[in-house]
Amino acid sequence: MNNKLYLINDEYGVLWEADTSLNILRTITGLNFGDTEDITFLSNTKYGIVTEAGQLYVGDILNGVTDVEMNVNTFQEITFFNSDNNSGPEGVTYDPINEIIYIVKEKNPMGFFKFTLPNTNLDTLINPEIPFNAEVAFSGIMEDLSSITFDHRTGRVLILSDDSKRIIDVHPESGNIYGILDLEGDSQYEGLAFYDNNYNLIITSEPNLYVKYSRPCDTHNLNNISELLCLLEDLLLGTLNCSWDLDFNQRIDAFDLLILSDILNGSPYFNCSE
Repeated sequence: MNNKLYLINDEYGVLWEADTSLNILRTITGLNFGDTEDITFLSNTKYGIVTEAGQLYVGDILNGVTDVEMNVNTFQEITFFNSDNNSGPEGVTYDPINEIIYIVKEKNPMGFFKFTLPNTNLDTLINPEIPFNAEVAFSGIMEDLSSITFDHRTGRVLILSDDSKRIIDVHPESGNIYGILDLEGDSQYEGLAFYDNNYNLIITSEPNLYVKYSRPCDTHNLNNISELLCLLEDLLLGTLNCSWDLDFNQRIDAFDLLILSDILNGSPYFNCSE
């Protein structure tokens, strides 16, 4: 993550680089890949841009403070799907630990793809893995899939639906749903990302609107050794006196103890001041 947000205008091949308050920092032009739908940060200066036609374009967008025009010929074209309608791929995200690309297809039918980047810089055609049937897994819950983002804390993904006005927390291998967040209003929700180290969410919508969702920061309450002992008691005795599920895996385990110990020792991982 680089603490910046990127907003795509597919009609003119424009990408706006913004800070986490959505102040535009610079304009990046020349990204005329067709019907671009989403962008994900890969590493250093490398990004992936997905199109509704079924291509992922991978290339470098160098850091800077001035507007820049890109050359599309410097991007690698990875074709993973063939779509000739307006129901193709909509969102892309990246798991940097396992180096996996995840992509959601909008509808008719809904789809979920995963693959690793190929060992070539040349344009290429690949067959992505489909770990589960999205139509079956999300039946009655999601009417379409419009965006996706990877959650480093859990190894799962958050998937946004425009038609259903909700976000689901999904295991990317099984399609199991761990949580649902219903969104307010009647906006056309199109984009989803974490915007700070506290994993607060920003959801963008058409036309040119956004909303932020923040969660309470539990570390205000985790300030002395008694909390560690209380959590240890929960773990060993099965009590529910202070069940801090700090890694969001829906259970209290040794990992929560390790995270709490880090917090009490001054780790900035859960920094409520940001």
